[in-house]
Amino acid sequence: MSEDIEFEYDGDDSLQFIMNFLPESVKQKFSDDEICYVVDLIYDFYELKGLMDAEDDELIDLDAYDEELVAYIIKNAFNDGFGEFEDEDVALAARFLGGWALMNLILAFLTTLGAVVLLWGYIAGKKRETYLFTGEYDEATFIRQDEGKRRGLYRLSSVVPALIGIIVFVNTQDLRLPMRLTDHWTVVLVLTALVQVIVCILATKRSEEEKQSLS
Repeated sequence: MSEDIEFEYDGDDSLQFIMNFLPESVKQKFSDDEICYVVDLIYDFYELKGLMDAEDDELIDLDAYDEELVAYIIKNAFNDGFGEFEDEDVALAARFLGGWALMNLILAFLTTLGAVVLLWGYIAGKKRETYLFTGEYDEATFIRQDEGKRRGLYRLSSVVPALIGIIVFVNTQDLRLPMRLTDHWTVVLVLTALVQVIVCILATKRSEEEKQSLS
């Protein structure tokens, strides 16, 4: 891959983040040192196969290498004195640690973009309310203000799924590795994106009372 890619991927923070989400059955079988060792072997395997030299936008079917990668890790771990790892445990750990997913990048971007749009609308709405307010209160004014506050809270809450999406992506996706379409983290980012869609709907939907006050 291109050497001019700059991506702040903290190995220690990412290791701790990933360990928190690994299945308990797998987490108990790997120490932090063993996980780091597996990550090193994944890099070695990809370099051996020439996958690290792939173009930045080249989508690679990493699933086709899964069996060979697992065998490579188990063989080297045994030779280096780490003992015998189970095939299923190594396969699951490698799935979590090897490669980054294009779909995850898209989902994290869209979730963040949703928050930016909603926050911009919140700021613009505040300016518009100040400009339109005549100083006189009536029932319609109170309704619009209450609905504006409700939608404003939803707009502000859009920051939460955006931050979750960014944190998950930054801590689990190493852009120096080959690109695949999806991985185990895609489900998390899909759910985060769906939450953001719901927030967007709630933040832009007008109540029947407000529609009547505007008519």
